[in-house]
Amino acid sequence: MLRRVTTKIFSSSSFSVARPIPCRLTRPFHLIKISFFSTSQKEHDQEPLLTSEQEANYFEIRKKSVEEYEREGQNIYPHIFSPNLTLGEFVEKYNSFRNGHKDQNTVIKVAGRLMSKRTSSKKLHFYDLQGQASKIQIMAPREFHEGQDQYDRIHKILKKGDIVGIEGFPGKSQKGELSIFPTNITLLSPCLHPLPGWHGLKNQERRFRERYLDLILSEETKKIFLCRSKIIRFVRCFLEERGFLEVETPILSPKVGGAIARPFQTFSKALDTPLYLRIAPELHLKVRYPFHS
Repeated sequence: MLRRVTTKIFSSSSFSVARPIPCRLTRPFHLIKISFFSTSQKEHDQEPLLTSEQEANYFEIRKKSVEEYEREGQNIYPHIFSPNLTLGEFVEKYNSFRNGHKDQNTVIKVAGRLMSKRTSSKKLHFYDLQGQASKIQIMAPREFHEGQDQYDRIHKILKKGDIVGIEGFPGKSQKGELSIFPTNITLLSPCLHPLPGWHGLKNQERRFRERYLDLILSEETKKIFLCRSKIIRFVRCFLEERGFLEVETPILSPKVGGAIARPFQTFSKALDTPLYLRIAPELHLKVRYPFHS
């Protein structure tokens, strides 16, 4: 009986056993150890998710705080903010600063999404600002900010996921972290829903269904999308330079295509006709168009 149970437990983990284990388990803690390994592996594959009730509570609390901020005369969705540097240019230009150096004579304006918030005290806040595949630190002491009331107000409303515009000067912390020291922070777009934790989305199905979250949290996913875009652009330019013409074929067709494949069928009320989702995109390219020689 012990052998049968042991084989079943190992088959449900990340690997399978083709034959029964040759040793006999005689102590109960062996079974507990195997079961614990299987459970921890399952938990590792799925990120901790908030319940729908927790997300709803967060949304309501966040919405009320944003509305209160707006009633104080603040514009939560400004019409325009014009950065003079991207985050990548900021890192490339000022990464050579020595530790502790600050250039208060240079005015920098950057924008991005807040990926973390750390409060050291009421007079010092830290943020991670992400954008354009780069990340910098925001080191926000009260002494450099324009107006103490505005300082307290803006740092009270800012949360992880918000899109902000930063006006300030470049520098490095005493530990050598490249940072921007803000004199003014503008909330460009508040994030009303909680973002997942540091490790991003581990559940593959959720990654595919919520690509916007995956692109926000995963640098690897961003690199894949950028690489795909460059490949498509290269192939398009390569063919255009050799006289090829790019055309688009219909997605819905009145005729069934794709050999014996079962098509998706819908009905167009405007055309009063059944339509089928194309399976073979090259069928329309085989028609002799007028511009063919």
